[in-house]
This record gives sequence, C-alpha cells and structure tokens, in this order.
Amino acid sequence: MPLKQSLELGNYVQRASALDRPEMPEPGMEVSELTAGELMHRVLEEGDALIALVITGPMINMAQLLRDYINSLAKITEVIFMGGSIDRGNHTPSAEFVTFADPEALNEVIKSDVPLRMVSHNLNHRALAVPSIVERMQAMKHVIEKTCAEWMGFFGSSYRSLWSFDAPPVHDPCSLVALVDHTLIQWQKTFLAVELDGKWSRGETIVDLHNRLELPSNASAAMKLDSARYWDLVLDSIEHLGRARS
Repeated sequence: MPLKQSLELGNYVQRASALDRPEMPEPGMEVSELTAGELMHRVLEEGDALIALVITGPMINMAQLLRDYINSLAKITEVIFMGGSIDRGNHTPSAEFVTFADPEALNEVIKSDVPLRMVSHNLNHRALAVPSIVERMQAMKHVIEKTCAEWMGFFGSSYRSLWSFDAPPVHDPCSLVALVDHTLIQWQKTFLAVELDGKWSRGETIVDLHNRLELPSNASAAMKLDSARYWDLVLDSIEHLGRARS
C-alpha cells in the first residue's frame, strides 16, 4: 500500500489483471512469505556483487527497503525507475500514473541520494508497437511471442480509445533496456523532485532540464530512444525466452 494515500489503480488501461486478453497459465512458482522489502534485502545481502535495481511501478517497496534496511543502500549501484514525465502527465493533466500513485515514496528515494535514472512516459512513447513490430512477433514460432502480440492488440485498443494513439507504447522494457544497453537512450543530468502538496499537481515530477532552479543535478532523465535498436533487442529477447521454454 502507498505510504500515505489510498491505493490508486490504473486499470482503466490494462483492466483488472493488468495483463488482460490472452489466456495465461498458472504461475510456476509459489508466493513468497517475505514482504517485497524483506526479499530485496535478502537478495542484496546474500550476494557479494553490487546490484542495480529496476523499478517498473510505484516506489513503495524501494522506500520501505530504505526505511527498514538503510544499510542495504551500500549494495545498490543505481535505481532505474519507470515513471514521471518531463512535460505533461497521463493519469492527471500534470502527473504520470506511477509517480502519482505514491509521490511520498518517490520523494524518500530521491532524498536518499541513491543514483537515479528516470525513464519517463515521454521516452516510453517512442517505443511504439507499430504493425510491423507486431507482425514480427506473430511470425515467431513460440507461445510467448504470440501472447505478446495479443497484448499489443489489447493495449492498442486502450491507448486508441483513451489517448488517440495509433499504436501502443511498450513501457516497461524501456527501463530494462536502460540497464542492458544504456547506449540505446540519450540521457540528460537534471535536478529532479516530485510535487507532494499541489491540489492540481500532486505527483508531478519536477524535471529542471534548463537549470532554471540552479540546483545540483540529482538524477539522469531519459530523453531520446533509438527505437529500431530497442525493438531488435526486445524481440531478440522474447524469441530467446520462447526457445528456452519450448
């Protein structure tokens, strides 16, 4: 649950399950008895290597990790997070959904001084699953690829009706790509904050690209995506996963 506010849902886009439309098999693993913060702490403490974290939802679990296990911060090289905006929002006119869902959690992570890279919805909107991309998915031979193609049709109808998109943006892989191959994205160092109190702007990310506030940079913002190379990497990964599970 969010640190302060009530739970906010984005199921007007992805429906109740967040993965509606294709038939999905039952999960192949059991639910852990650990909380997300406890599990993250265990993974960080059990290994010798430093770890980069990729967060593709609200910062609730990351903030809880910092509250309960602040010493874990020494094992984290950076946090790459999906969310925020460098101009307008999508959940409200000013706020993107992920940062609106728990701005207090994001604020705690920003204040922790952990190295941050923000992959905003502006960048994700350059990762469009246009018909030629969906056709490449459909041409693959495994169930996973065909399931992904079905999702694109489902998400495409949502984005078309809500925001008049001709093709759906594929958000989450952009944050993973930022970790796998950072050269696919152009970055800009910037001061980053999140609005906590505004009546109309709660959850808005303040991204000072032109240094108007004259405050030190505390994050890097994703600015441009090499979409052709992005899709090559994503589709190659999907095909590899499909072969491994066949």
